Amino acid sequence: MISNVPNDHYIVMETAYNLLSSQFADEDVAIFLDSDAFPVDHFEPIMYYLFTYNDFVSVFRDEDYLGDDGNFPYPHLCFTAFKKVQKIAIH
Repeated sequence: MISNVPNDHYIVMETAYNLLSSQFADEDVAIFLDSDAFPVDHFEPIMYYLFTYNDFVSVFRDEDYLGDDGNFPYPHLCFTAFKKVQKIAIH
C-alpha cells in the first residue's frame, strides 16, 4: 500500500507504477504529479502534442544543475509522464 512507503518522490513513483503497471497497455501514459504541481490551462492538448514527439515528459529546475555532466536537464519527479513502453526500455 502506498501509505506505507517513505515520503520520497522516487520511491512513491516506483511503488505506484509497480502496483498499477500491469493494467497499462504499452502506449498508455503514466503521469505522476505532486498536489502542488498541477499543470495549468489546456493540459490535454499540450500532453498530446508533447507525446507526439516524446515518450518521456518532465519538468526540470535550473537550481538542480550539478555542473557540466552531459545529463542536464535532470527530470524532476514533481511532474513526470511517460509511456509504459518507455519505462520498460529504461529497465
